[in-house]
Amino acid sequence: MTLNGLRAVLCRTLSVALLGLPAVAQAELPLTTPGKLTIGSDLTYPPYDWVDQHHQPQGIDPELMTLIARELNLEADFHDTRFVSLLPGVRRQRFDVAASVITITPERLQTVDFIPYLKSGEALLVRHDMATPPTKADALCGHSVAVLESAAWIPQLEALSDQCVQQGQKAIQIRTFDTNPHATHALTSRNVDVQLIDSVMAERVVEQLKGAVVISSDRLLYTEVLGIAVSKERPALKSAIERALIQLKNSGEYQRLLQRYGVEAAQTGDLPEAQ
Repeated sequence: MTLNGLRAVLCRTLSVALLGLPAVAQAELPLTTPGKLTIGSDLTYPPYDWVDQHHQPQGIDPELMTLIARELNLEADFHDTRFVSLLPGVRRQRFDVAASVITITPERLQTVDFIPYLKSGEALLVRHDMATPPTKADALCGHSVAVLESAAWIPQLEALSDQCVQQGQKAIQIRTFDTNPHATHALTSRNVDVQLIDSVMAERVVEQLKGAVVISSDRLLYTEVLGIAVSKERPALKSAIERALIQLKNSGEYQRLLQRYGVEAAQTGDLPEAQ
């Protein structure tokens, strides 16, 4: 799918939501479990998704999905699942939706539908004592970089590595991990030089590790739109969630949630580059 095609899909998505049509009755919604909105989420991504000391889901995604479930008169039922298995779980209808810092890409839109809800971007995280920390993506040549398995921008990082070699520099050593905490551990234990991580999550890691790591990038990298993933076979559910989201926007709850976490709402112009 081209960039224009992706833009058209997102515009149609937001347009349908803005119609504010009457809510779909529970009985009309195709659900994995009647009476529940079954949500796949990788609960290892504070401040987006995590589990508190009482084993309860917390973060932007769980709070938003709980509000959406409330608007649909459903119970929010979260299933902690590693990121790489989320979209397959939606396609196989193991979950009704997946919400877990999932970037909308043309490739992913070929297999599932998305409801855009947040804007994000990546940051470079390094140890505080790194002699010459990279400030931009093109300064990663020759470095080992920890990234999340199945991250949307891995192809861009691979292309950048190819450019490094073409320019006579060393390739980027890309190391993938199943969770961001594992990637951060590789960084702090000096098994990699840099971690490429969501910028909001990077700020939380810096705070938690009390200065052991710092953000070295001087701007957002790979700006992206995050979406709630829904099966293409469940258009009625997608429409119901779109309407619930616009109701939350109209009530101000959506904006207050984003402000509390310091994140931005998605706009139709905030799209990833075509691959």
